[in-house]
Amino acid sequence: MAIKFMNPADAVRLLELSSKPDRPQRIVELEMKIKTETALLAKALSETGQMPGEEIINAVVSLRPELDTLYCFWAEGKLS
Repeated sequence: MAIKFMNPADAVRLLELSSKPDRPQRIVELEMKIKTETALLAKALSETGQMPGEEIINAVVSLRPELDTLYCFWAEGKLS
């Protein structure tokens, strides 16, 4: 997914939206996936004392730009 930048007006809208407890389902699901995968990586590290494979780490890290893009779409009114 390409990096998406938001204009200042959308940034202000996102701040207003983020003050509310409700989020679009796609954002909630991706946030949960990121938290779960991060917790699993931390657990694996604590149990083995070794870093998990680079592919697994990159897979989790690559989810963050996707989440940021979803937030941009939400601010633009393209995601509800």
